[in-house]
Amino acid sequence: MDKILPSILGVDDVQAFLDTLTNLNKQKISNIQEIHVDIMDGIFVENRHEKLDDIKIVKNNGYIADVHLMVQNPKQEIEYAVKLGADNITIHYEIDKFKYFLNLLIKLKKEIKINIGVSVSPRNGYIAFKTIYR
Repeated sequence: MDKILPSILGVDDVQAFLDTLTNLNKQKISNIQEIHVDIMDGIFVENRHEKLDDIKIVKNNGYIADVHLMVQNPKQEIEYAVKLGADNITIHYEIDKFKYFLNLLIKLKKEIKINIGVSVSPRNGYIAFKTIYR
């Protein structure tokens, strides 16, 4: 099944955005169930966006929170995202200590039934993909 996951990256008023999506869903114009939350540290990627608290807003509105961590050292972000109720957490293959963080996510998947993902984004930019393990 194909899904559309709107991203809240660059959205100034997350609540108003989610209210609009909810209204579109009620009118059966869309069937959005998941919201993509990008977190960037300004190190792994040039941009910076650290609004992990947006996860709470997404969850409070009944949506699934799909969290994409584009950070070099995601330990704190993983812990906080889990605390806020993230449903999916994706890390990048290219980060330092990838195996350590993947094992941490696998452990969390077993403990709290969170979905985990790995994104590959080679520096040449020719191919990028993301896989979620449910």
